[in-house]
Amino acid sequence: MNPIDWAASLRLANGDAALAKELLSLFIKHLPEAQRDIQLACQKQNYSALAGHVHKLYGACCYCAVPLLSAVLVKLQSALDLKQWTELNSLQIKIDETAQAVQEEYKRLLANGVL
Repeated sequence: MNPIDWAASLRLANGDAALAKELLSLFIKHLPEAQRDIQLACQKQNYSALAGHVHKLYGACCYCAVPLLSAVLVKLQSALDLKQWTELNSLQIKIDETAQAVQEEYKRLLANGVL
């Protein structure tokens, strides 16, 4: 599974490639800030803030078809819901790794002229 599902991104944008590109570009632009927010909330054990940041990033994922990152966010949200605090650090690291893969795939898509 690719970090970015470009075909699904196009479907989500009703076939409008310009819109899909714009949404993905905005997502990539704001991804580092979202990662920092999640990391900081996790470090401070501010679970309410963490839940809010996870929800916000997951919502953004739904408009851009980034399935791997979406799946990790679902796991993190589930760990929060179940109060599985010991799982949070490893999931936060997985979010960072997956976000890096999304950013690398975005660069690859740009370099190949897909975007």
